[in-house]
Amino acid sequence: MAKEAAKTAGREVATQQEAQPLARNAASQGLIDTKDGLEKRMPEIMRALPPHIPPERFVRVVMTALQSNLDLLTQCDRASLFRSAIKAAQDGLLPDGREGALVPFKGQVAWMPMILGIRKKARNSGEILDWDVQVVREKDEFEYELGDQAFIRHKPYLAGNPGKVIAAYSICHLKDGGISREIMSRHDIDKVKASSRSSSKGPWVDWFDEMARKTVARRHSKSLPMSSDLDDLVRSDDHLYDREGAEADTKQTRRPTLASRMNMLAGAPTDHGQTTVEAPPHDAETGEIAEGDKIEESRSDVQTETASDDIPGDKPTGASEVTKLDPIAVARERGAKAKANGQLARALPAEYRDGRDDEKAAWLDGFNAHEKQEG
Repeated sequence: MAKEAAKTAGREVATQQEAQPLARNAASQGLIDTKDGLEKRMPEIMRALPPHIPPERFVRVVMTALQSNLDLLTQCDRASLFRSAIKAAQDGLLPDGREGALVPFKGQVAWMPMILGIRKKARNSGEILDWDVQVVREKDEFEYELGDQAFIRHKPYLAGNPGKVIAAYSICHLKDGGISREIMSRHDIDKVKASSRSSSKGPWVDWFDEMARKTVARRHSKSLPMSSDLDDLVRSDDHLYDREGAEADTKQTRRPTLASRMNMLAGAPTDHGQTTVEAPPHDAETGEIAEGDKIEESRSDVQTETASDDIPGDKPTGASEVTKLDPIAVARERGAKAKANGQLARALPAEYRDGRDDEKAAWLDGFNAHEKQEG
């Protein structure tokens, strides 16, 4: 029996040793293919990046991130890797594990802006002087008080293991001299984590401290003055929160939009006597409808405009003949028109929210370009 067990163990070791070179070869080939793919996309990367980040440096940082985590190559969809890299470039951040990170999530590569990157963008926005977000551990010295003389005092424990995370807080120094604060207990953070289908895997496990910081920052951002691009950055990784029930069904029975109410007044039929509509824009952390009827009405306006076009979802009213054939130009024009009509960046058309990242980026470019022209 002992000899047979030894033979079996020997065969398993030999199999593992044979598999290791194959895995290394596959990873090496994956790195080569990915670098070639990034170089082919260099014009797109150059258009997305801000002037202060050379595209060659950006590609080097992406390759370093992949070498540090080969699961991104061997366990994830390659197309999602390129999409996430482009998203990082559009945000003007490096996926270096400090400003942001490329993380595996449900077989896809996801782009996760990190607190350092958000602080960098916040300072550049002109609305916020500084934004500090930290976690508190069991052995840290921590005091806070609310009211007229609110304060937060935090002295981290540095003499060994500081213990588990017990809270997270956010302090924002505003341009007008004011100071805004937000605190979340571990209980509150765990409630957000528990509501996610990915609570037992992915970023909530591999990057818990960062997810805790992001959670309190996202809650704090609701009361802070934020430009549209900074707000988009804070919300850009909603999918990592994967709020259970918030995106489970694309069709839900809930409070109807303005367009749905108008259909009911006009006597339009509904299914089984109920109004079943696409879920309106909502906050991934709380599940609440963002901006109330403002967003619902603005989305209805966009959908009404789209419905009158010759090419559904691709051609805005009055588009040129060239624009009819170019969905990127269409999206850019629609973004500029949305801004001109006084809509918010959250009014991004529903058809651009999932799987049409290039058109989403073009819509935001048009929206922000119009904003700059107005300034």
